[in-house]
Amino acid sequence: MKRVGIIVVAIFSVFPGEISASTAQKLQSIIISSIEVVEAPIGDVAGLLQSKSSELDSSGVGVNLILDVKPEALEQTVSLCLQNVTLGRAVWFLAEIAGLDLKVDRHAVILVERTGMPKPRDPEFA
Repeated sequence: MKRVGIIVVAIFSVFPGEISASTAQKLQSIIISSIEVVEAPIGDVAGLLQSKSSELDSSGVGVNLILDVKPEALEQTVSLCLQNVTLGRAVWFLAEIAGLDLKVDRHAVILVERTGMPKPRDPEFA
């Protein structure tokens, strides 16, 4: 019922920053077999992805996902229907659909409000 995925290569090229090998590895290696959400608030979807990352991570830790947006942005709803995708790809899709940017640091993936020009699209879908 749930699917998600993101390609970390796209995240690195679009959102450079200091990232730990562990975070990068988890974004690439955690595979979500299925996720489907319909008109769900972005906070709920981010929470679902974070929960899935902990559930599917062999260490049980997962990847921290943080929403750094205005309160009214949390009311925005999104729909996703993905299968066999990496955690990184799923987070990227969430950000794209919600019109957010991603920042990746040593301990978390942060979804922030988009400022200025949109970031380049994922090369896999160009």
